[in-house]
Amino acid sequence: MSVADLSEAKRELLRNRLKAGRESRTIPRRPEGTDPPLSPTQEPLWFTEHFTPGTSTYTVVLAVRLHGPSTPGA
Repeated sequence: MSVADLSEAKRELLRNRLKAGRESRTIPRRPEGTDPPLSPTQEPLWFTEHFTPGTSTYTVVLAVRLHGPSTPGA
Protein backbone atom coordinates (compact mmCIF):
# COMPACT_ATOMS: atom_id res chain seq x y z
CA MET A 1 0.00 0.00 0.00
CA SER A 2 1.28 3.46 -0.84
CA VAL A 3 0.20 6.96 0.17
CA ALA A 4 -1.63 7.26 -3.17
CA ASP A 5 -3.90 4.38 -2.11
CA LEU A 6 -5.14 6.28 0.98
CA SER A 7 -8.39 8.20 1.02
CA GLU A 8 -8.20 11.99 1.00
CA ALA A 9 -9.22 12.10 4.68
CA LYS A 10 -6.43 9.69 5.66
CA ARG A 11 -3.88 11.62 3.58
CA GLU A 12 -4.92 14.83 5.34
CA LEU A 13 -4.57 13.10 8.72
CA LEU A 14 -1.09 11.87 7.71
CA ARG A 15 -0.06 15.38 6.58
CA ASN A 16 -1.21 16.83 9.91
CA ARG A 17 0.67 14.23 11.93
CA LEU A 18 3.85 14.71 9.92
CA LYS A 19 3.59 18.49 10.27
CA ALA A 20 3.05 18.21 14.04
CA GLY A 21 6.05 15.88 14.28
CA ARG A 22 8.36 18.41 12.62
CA GLU A 23 7.20 21.16 14.96
CA SER A 24 7.75 19.13 18.13
CA ARG A 25 11.28 17.81 17.47
CA THR A 26 12.96 20.22 19.86
CA ILE A 27 13.38 19.38 23.52
CA PRO A 28 11.45 21.91 25.61
CA ARG A 29 13.55 24.19 27.80
CA ARG A 30 13.36 23.51 31.53
CA PRO A 31 11.95 26.43 33.56
CA GLU A 32 14.63 28.59 35.19
CA GLY A 33 15.59 27.49 38.70
CA THR A 34 14.13 23.97 38.49
CA ASP A 35 16.09 20.76 38.86
CA PRO A 36 16.15 18.20 36.06
CA PRO A 37 14.29 14.95 36.74
CA LEU A 38 16.30 12.06 38.18
CA SER A 39 16.89 8.89 36.23
CA PRO A 40 15.52 5.62 37.65
CA THR A 41 19.07 4.77 38.76
CA GLN A 42 19.54 8.11 40.51
CA GLU A 43 16.24 8.00 42.47
CA PRO A 44 17.33 5.41 45.09
CA LEU A 45 20.66 7.20 45.53
CA TRP A 46 18.85 10.51 46.08
CA PHE A 47 16.55 8.88 48.64
CA THR A 48 19.45 7.22 50.47
CA GLU A 49 21.46 10.44 50.57
CA HIS A 50 18.50 12.40 51.98
CA PHE A 51 17.62 9.66 54.48
CA THR A 52 21.19 9.31 55.77
CA PRO A 53 23.16 12.32 54.50
CA GLY A 54 26.91 12.08 54.14
CA THR A 55 27.11 8.30 54.37
CA SER A 56 27.82 5.70 51.75
CA THR A 57 24.95 3.44 52.76
CA TYR A 58 24.17 2.70 49.11
CA THR A 59 27.50 0.83 48.88
CA VAL A 60 26.47 -2.55 50.25
CA VAL A 61 29.22 -5.13 50.53
CA LEU A 62 28.27 -8.68 49.65
CA ALA A 63 30.38 -11.74 50.32
CA VAL A 64 29.72 -15.10 48.70
CA ARG A 65 31.38 -18.37 49.69
CA LEU A 66 31.91 -20.80 46.82
CA HIS A 67 32.56 -24.51 47.37
CA GLY A 68 34.35 -26.88 45.00
CA PRO A 69 37.19 -26.61 42.55
CA SER A 70 37.56 -23.54 40.38
CA THR A 71 37.68 -23.75 36.60
CA PRO A 72 40.04 -21.11 35.18
CA GLY A 73 38.95 -19.74 31.84
CA ALA A 74 35.36 -20.96 32.23
